Parts: sequence; C-alpha cells; structure tokens
Amino acid sequence: MDIFDIATAPNGVVTITINKPPVNAPRFAEIAHLDEIVSSLASPDIRCLVIAAAGDKAFIAGTDVNDFVDLTPETTEANTAIVQRLKDRIYEFPVPVLCAINGVTVGFGMGVVASADIRVASQRAVFGLPEIDVGILGGAKHLARLVPQGKARLMMYTGWRIGAEEAHRIGLVDVLVAHDELMPETMKIADSIAAKFAPAIRLAKQGFNRTETMGLKEGYAYECTLSAQLRQYPEAAELSRAFFERRRQRGSEKK
Repeated sequence: MDIFDIATAPNGVVTITINKPPVNAPRFAEIAHLDEIVSSLASPDIRCLVIAAAGDKAFIAGTDVNDFVDLTPETTEANTAIVQRLKDRIYEFPVPVLCAINGVTVGFGMGVVASADIRVASQRAVFGLPEIDVGILGGAKHLARLVPQGKARLMMYTGWRIGAEEAHRIGLVDVLVAHDELMPETMKIADSIAAKFAPAIRLAKQGFNRTETMGLKEGYAYECTLSAQLRQYPEAAELSRAFFERRRQRGSEKK
C-alpha cells in the first residue's frame, strides 16, 4: 500500500500527505518512492507544494528503525544517499514547499522540514536530532541553516528535543498555530502563494537558493538579473500598473 496520498487543487497547490501509522516513519525504499513522487510533480502547472502528515502523533518520526539494525558501511552510504536526494529535491523544487508539522519531527523528518521553504507547526510539534543515539549522523547542516549554530550543536550532541514554542523562537518554525488551525493556516499561505504571478514566484525561489551562499553584493547583483528576466513578461509591467492604480485610488479616497 502506498503511504503517500496526493491531492491537487484547481489553483495548482499540491498536497502530499504521509500516512504510515503509528508515527509516519518510512523505510529507505519508501523515501526513494517519495523522491520519485516529488520529482514527478515538478511540472509547469504546480504553484505550491505542501507536505503534511496523517494522524495527530507525528509529522515524520525519523526513518523506520528496522532499516538501521543491519546497516553496514556500504549500505549506510547507499541509503543515506537516498535521503540526501530527497532533501535536495525539496530544496531545489521549482516552487515553494511548505511543511504542515502536526507532531513529533525527528531525524529524517528534521531533514525534510529544514529543506522546505516554510514551516507551519502545531503547538503540539516536537523537534529533535536523535541520530547520534542510533549510530548514525546527518541533519545538522540543514538545521544550522535555520537556527543558531550553538543550538544545532546542542540538539545534535545531546539528542535533546525542543517544543514548538522554542522552535518558533529560534527560527526553526516560521508560523506557530493551534493544532486545529494547522491545515487551514498552511493552506491559506499556500493559496496566497499560488495566487501570485507564477514566473515571479519561481524566480524568487531561484534567487533565494542561488544567493544563500553568496556575499551581499554578489547576491543582490544576481537578484537584479532576475528582475530583468521577470520584466520580459508583459504581465510584470501590468502588475506594476495595477499596483500604481490601487495606490492612486487609495490616495483619492483619503482626500
């Protein structure tokens, strides 16, 4: 049975829901399948991708522990490469990727959320890097993109977990909501993104990804080239005119 449910909305928002009770911990073969799914969704029609999870216990509680027992140096390298491909796929996906985090998010789950663009979390969410306790490593680099270096090291070295409020305070979580509001708020954000001019959103994500490792001047110079690309679309000029007209009307109403 496929543990990934896919729903496509008319506005181009696609939702992948992970459904593997009790804690949504996929095996390496299932992670490889998820990578194939995400790859297949990278079409011109998609406007935003949402990754969610079924149930109330966990978003992704790591990788199925059954896959760790017999790992050798050779199989470890092959299987971690599967995980890395998926993280790269999410990070490089052509449109924004949102994670709706409903509960426990550890190990592989941390890699997924840290590779996404936006993280919306329930107040019940919990985050951790337990890799060091199960004889493997990985995930610290992705986490350190989002949170202070010392906090990432503390979580990796100790395996300690942090709650949703602390995760929000340190920048791991972007939007924190009541549990019942998780999917409505996530879809509200996704719908807002989907309503924007699609080439602008795609170029904006490209800009964030390409400039992340650049210096300030180099990064801004690259962003300017994206603006030039965007202005090749007639719709971009129309957006400017519409914005100016709204400003003009608001000014007239205040007089």
